[in-house]
Amino acid sequence: MWRQARPKTIVSLTPMKIQTDSRTFKQAAAVARFGYRSIVIEARESRFPEGALPFELYAVTLDPAASADATGTPAGDSSPTDEEIAATSVGPKARPVRSKLPTATRRALSTVRRCVPRAVRQCGGRIARAALQMVREIQTRRFLVVRAARRLHAEFSICGLMLFARHVREFFRVYGVHTARRTPRASLYYLHAFYQFPAVYWLCWRHGAKYVYDAHDFYAQMDAEADMSSFWSRWVVPFEQRVERQCVRRAAAVITVNEGIARRIEARFGRRALVLRNVHDERLDHEPTQTLRDRLGLSPEDFVLVSVGNAKAGMATESLFAALKALPLRVHVAFLGDRYETHEEAARGHRLDGRVHFVPPVNPDEVVPFIRNANASIILYHAKALNYELSLPNRFFQAIAAGIPILYPDLPEIRRLGEAYDLGILIDPESPDSISGAVMTLMRDPTRCARWRENLDVARRSLSYESEEGVLRGLLLDLVGPP
Repeated sequence: MWRQARPKTIVSLTPMKIQTDSRTFKQAAAVARFGYRSIVIEARESRFPEGALPFELYAVTLDPAASADATGTPAGDSSPTDEEIAATSVGPKARPVRSKLPTATRRALSTVRRCVPRAVRQCGGRIARAALQMVREIQTRRFLVVRAARRLHAEFSICGLMLFARHVREFFRVYGVHTARRTPRASLYYLHAFYQFPAVYWLCWRHGAKYVYDAHDFYAQMDAEADMSSFWSRWVVPFEQRVERQCVRRAAAVITVNEGIARRIEARFGRRALVLRNVHDERLDHEPTQTLRDRLGLSPEDFVLVSVGNAKAGMATESLFAALKALPLRVHVAFLGDRYETHEEAARGHRLDGRVHFVPPVNPDEVVPFIRNANASIILYHAKALNYELSLPNRFFQAIAAGIPILYPDLPEIRRLGEAYDLGILIDPESPDSISGAVMTLMRDPTRCARWRENLDVARRSLSYESEEGVLRGLLLDLVGPP
């Protein structure tokens, strides 16, 4: 009696939990639909009802401090400030920086301090004020010298090297040994982001398999350099770029989210990436128990503007808060996603309680039905770094699938589709007047809103995952053959 052949196994690895990773969710579901055995290894545990997923899901169950956050940056890898590095220095170089000042400078300071009281007694107030001003200037300059010395100390002391060594150790422990031990054998590994490359590279060597690298972002320029500490920009970023370079070089294929990032990857790594956009897959949708408007307890007369997705550094939320203060009280903003703690504090500072709502994330297959009764969607990305400038995110396609007009930024990949289908209003996310003006247009012009909804329906049918997933199917057939 012939044994039935088992389908080939495709294992996807994500450094996030799949509950907040719509791209991995869609692709893993598509792999199962093609007939392969689809397994997802997530770095943080999601909560789904048993039997609710079209694929197998296993969590590496890392310590929360060693997991990755929604931006793809390892949360356990601290990014200390220069002052923190200097404060934690050990050994001979940890002595106070004051002792490093030149002897002549210290003598001059001592002399001035001794002379000031004498000047007060002998020369009166005018000379005393001049002497005191001189002391203040010297002390100010001394402060600047000390601060510069501490920054130099942070850059070149053994402390920075020790922190970097700890970062590398944790990186390979979490994304190498720990992940490899819990990842099963596969015909093909599908790597979402480069972080788990050490584990996947070893697994491919052990089992004679190949892997695909899916770059969700242009990681080489994820954040503006001004936002990073010198430790992070000097040590961590070059290390991670070397890891990604090896990941791209050894991959059987590279995939990314749009043409703009594909061109950047080719220019940087000399490897052309296939493009699989973040279009929504309606076949996976499930109706939630509540909609967004029901969750917030708002009436049909209230205007609901929704921002979908986890908080990102490149979102101009302050401008939105300022715009909201100039809009009628019935206008509400809802942020659907995770990591909005600091934005909650900012909203309270603007006294917008009851008008700004922070809604915990829902499952990827519930997002579109959940937001469908909102009045509009807003994308707050601005060109803070090259990665944001090139973005074409899930939140854009989810708004299209929900059929709600979009307030979208002047970023090339988003604007090209937004204007091609006429999906809403182009805004400047950093301008409160631009945001408030667009919202007032939506509220006052129902005719244009109706036209936009018709255009959104056309875009929804055209930008479907059914047509997009052919790229993924063809790639799997080329690399591992039929199921």
